[in-house]
Amino acid sequence: MNVPYNYRLVKAHAVCETAPTGADLLIDINDDGTTILGTTKLTVAAGAKEGERVYGEITTPKVAKDSNLTFDIDQIGSGVAGSDLTIDMVFERR
Repeated sequence: MNVPYNYRLVKAHAVCETAPTGADLLIDINDDGTTILGTTKLTVAAGAKEGERVYGEITTPKVAKDSNLTFDIDQIGSGVAGSDLTIDMVFERR
């Protein structure tokens, strides 16, 4: 996703149709290849279908114009993999 303006990420929310089991589903959001979440990844807990990170939990919330945002799925669960994932992000123009 190419960013058209300077933004601040206010919230990242993940929903999956199939909940992960055994371990959490972990998602990293990267700005030009560098994590903006630090060590606190966007997490859908094992057995749950939703998770979110909000402003204050996001290590580097400022995203510059023309940045390229990408997502890495770092962990899918250890029993049943979390699947059919949707990620919504709320930005505030700065």
